[in-house]
Amino acid sequence: MFSRSCVGAAAWAPSAREAFNAIPAQHRHTGVPPQGALVYFGSATVGTGHATFSDGNGYVYSTDILRPGRVDRVKLDLIVKNWGLPYRGWIDWTPSGAINIAKPATPPVHVPTIPPFPGMFGLGAKGDHVKAIQKGLGITVDGVFGPITKKKVQSYQKARPWLWPWTPGTVGPVSYKSLARPI
Repeated sequence: MFSRSCVGAAAWAPSAREAFNAIPAQHRHTGVPPQGALVYFGSATVGTGHATFSDGNGYVYSTDILRPGRVDRVKLDLIVKNWGLPYRGWIDWTPSGAINIAKPATPPVHVPTIPPFPGMFGLGAKGDHVKAIQKGLGITVDGVFGPITKKKVQSYQKARPWLWPWTPGTVGPVSYKSLARPI
């Protein structure tokens, strides 16, 4: 509600996730959002998501991130780090009309994010969460948890007693937090 009020838009969906999904593709953008844009976080398929208002240069105004019920100006990546909500992108239009924003002077850039922990995983797992740990291990990033990734995870865990011997070669929440790097 706060973010919508910043641009004078009426509600168009019951959640931030559904609001972003309802915006036509030509009005959804990635990269660093310009000042005045609405910025979205969360999953495309589950949860309510979160919407913020961009102050430009990688900063947003967000409710509840530092103080419950309050609005604070924070770095965009704080929402990813503190709440584990992936960055989805920003919009320049709502069903109420165009948002008055400055277009970025440079081409959009990738904002690295750490995917949220999906639960225990090991051999056979695929996806961005696997890419995040492969990047943390410094091995080929292909998003497939195969024998090489398992062996590297085991070696990493053995070198860190607090990670061993829970489930050798399987990534749990502590191993994930320790290993995962933005992709």
